[in-house]
Order: sequence, then structure tokens, then C-alpha cells
Amino acid sequence: MLTILTICLILFSLASGPLYLQLLHKKAYGLTVALPGLLILLGGGLATIIFFSTGTFFAAGVTCLLIPVALMALILMIGLRRKYTEALQEDHRFQRGYWLGIVMIPALIAAPFFELAGIRSICFGSNQRAAQGLIAAVEQYQNEQGAFPETLDALVPGYLPAIPAGKCAPLPEAGFNAPAFEILTCTPENITILVIPIGSGEWIQRYNFENGLWATLSFLDGACSYLEQYE
Repeated sequence: MLTILTICLILFSLASGPLYLQLLHKKAYGLTVALPGLLILLGGGLATIIFFSTGTFFAAGVTCLLIPVALMALILMIGLRRKYTEALQEDHRFQRGYWLGIVMIPALIAAPFFELAGIRSICFGSNQRAAQGLIAAVEQYQNEQGAFPETLDALVPGYLPAIPAGKCAPLPEAGFNAPAFEILTCTPENITILVIPIGSGEWIQRYNFENGLWATLSFLDGACSYLEQYE
């Protein structure tokens, strides 16, 4: 299903440049304005669906295909300039719309690739906010007991009524486990960290109890990697 949606978006994106110019030439200004909006909805929707159903790595790979598509759309629109030579010379509104479309249409086609960074940033921030009470409970436990808890379950119910859920969970039909906070001790550094996977687990957020800093790592590196680089 995602493959079909991606192909449809790519084909529509390729056609959007010539279609935009045709609508502009026919003075169908309402449809001309609606076309960029449709590109935003389709591209942003597909990026979001792919992120929450297949993960960030696959989503980045799929949306990366839209970069050359945007370039091809730009080339098509420039190539059609000769077809609309008369309109460009005599119709100032068409002229302004043409140059606006030259910039706007390719940019909107490529936008989903960059929207993924925004989705990841929102997920990172949501998890950090969700973890604030959990971090405070772990530190209180450590102060009172003289050691960090071996598992987060040791905090319930004395320090927390329940362990907060991770944010940005994958879609249920994706088959991935929902992200959950976990406390670990990294050796040989003997540093205790709080970790939470993002989406389907390609990225890991880590909170270091020793220095109070958050870091984001690839699952290929592992949660205990590069501790010295985030001091």
C-alpha cells in the first residue's frame, strides 16, 4: 500500500509543475492556489504515515526520492517557458505566478524529506517532557536508597503511580513494540542512563544521570556509546 501511495505521489509531483502552469494560463486561480496546498497535504501525510509505520530510516529513503523528482519538476517548468512566451510577455499576473511556481512547486515536492526532521524533533521533545517526572523519581530513589533502581518498576508505587509511556509510538499494524523507558547501567564507566527508542527503534534517546544531559544515538551504536562526547 505504501509503495502505491509513494508512486502516486511521485507521478502527481511530476505532473504538478505543468498542471500549475496550465491552470495559471487559463486563469483558474482558485485551482492554482489549491494545487500547492494539495502537495503539502499529500507529501506531509505520506511522510507521517511512513515514519510511524516503517520507521525513520525507511522514511528518509523514500522521501529522499522526492529530491530528484523536485529537480525534474523544475526542469519541466523551465522547459515549458517557451510554450508560454506570449503570456509571460503580456500578462504580468501570469509572469509573477510563473516565477513563484518555479520556486514553490519544487520546494513543496521536496518538503517531505525535510518534514521528517521536524517529526523527529517533535518526538524527541515529547519524550523529554514525558520523562521529567520519571527522572525526578529516579534521582529521589537514588538519594534515599543510596543506589539507582535496577528497573523502573521499583519506583511504583512509592515514587510514581505508574511509569510514563513513551511518545510517538508506531502504528499498531506496523508490528513494532511501543516505545518504553528503560534504566540501564553502562560498563565499565558505571554510568546509569535512561533510554527510550524512537518510533520503530532506529533512534535511541538517552538521559545521562551523571551529567544531566540528553543525547540521541542510532540503534547501531547502542545506548552506551559516546558517553564521553556528551559531557
